[in-house]
Amino acid sequence: MFINIYCEKWGLYIKIFKSIINYIRLENRLIEQNKKSVHSDLQRLLRTVLPVCIILFTFLVGVTFYNHPSISFTILYFIGAILCLICYIFVLKSDSYNLHIITYYLIAFYIFCFFSFIGAIMRPNATGTSIVVLLALLPLLIPDKFLRVNGFLLIFYISYAVLCFHVKPFLVALDDVINVTCFTLIGFLLGNNYRHIKLIGFDLQRESLENEHIDFLTGLPNRRLMFLRISNSEKKNSPLPITGVIMMDIDHFKLYNDNKGHLKGDLCLKEISKLFLKISLEKNIEIYRYGGEEFICFYYGHDEETLDNIANFILNEVRNLNIEFNESITKKVTISLGYTYNSPSELNGTSYLIDIADKALYLAKNSGRNTVKKI
Repeated sequence: MFINIYCEKWGLYIKIFKSIINYIRLENRLIEQNKKSVHSDLQRLLRTVLPVCIILFTFLVGVTFYNHPSISFTILYFIGAILCLICYIFVLKSDSYNLHIITYYLIAFYIFCFFSFIGAIMRPNATGTSIVVLLALLPLLIPDKFLRVNGFLLIFYISYAVLCFHVKPFLVALDDVINVTCFTLIGFLLGNNYRHIKLIGFDLQRESLENEHIDFLTGLPNRRLMFLRISNSEKKNSPLPITGVIMMDIDHFKLYNDNKGHLKGDLCLKEISKLFLKISLEKNIEIYRYGGEEFICFYYGHDEETLDNIANFILNEVRNLNIEFNESITKKVTISLGYTYNSPSELNGTSYLIDIADKALYLAKNSGRNTVKKI
């Protein structure tokens, strides 16, 4: 019986351990998938907190310089103001996520040291209420990785507890550590729940945005995202102007649907779209579902020959899928392509390129289909 109870206890501990590991993995995945939103949230936090810290520390420098007999506080406040100012300049000038994370923890570390100095060294006979607030707020403020946030929280807690017992009378230190322990646990529980909810919110926003810009059937970017790309590419001094457009159409797709059924037609679209996603990554191009069985490709390069090679590569790769279509001359599904190219020095606008590529596509269709034409 004792062995059974012992095994049950260990089984429970293992389940708890596995749950914690799965929770950490989930949070890490959410952060990686939503890094842009996490970074934006961190930037907003730093751009709000740092100016407030600069103003507060600068004000305290003046107050302590004239009203406090000790120069220690003045020096601490001055260092804090300079540090926050330097960090604020870095935040404004850099878009590096890693730099912003380092900045956040650097400021948190300095404020911890500052409050520890006040709460433990400067007031050895009183409890440190300011450090209590910091330990409760730290996990709430930043949607960072579980181990990093709680690791820093644990380091701060242990450091302050050791410092209290080192410099304060035992009973005062014990009272202070009890207070800090309670608020650390509150910060841990509330902070982790709040961070998890925030990350799930970022993930829902990302999925909503993806669904808005991704075609449900094929998984390709849709026309909404296409028009957004066109708008961005036509902005003045855009680093990525669209220099080439390929229009593509599955040959005799209505006949394929009529003979095979719409379910088979959908499977055909999915298989070709899967190929297009692969090609777009390999060739550094963008392929969108234009509508029905039509697709459009945007090219950003500076070489017309490369664009011609891409068009012919797509033509051959679709043939090589060998999707059965006995009612066609080729006995398999094929596509027709029409493309046009403009060098960056003579750009005529993307709408013009799409119109010319569309005419090239109809030229390919009128030339027997299963071919590439250029205008």
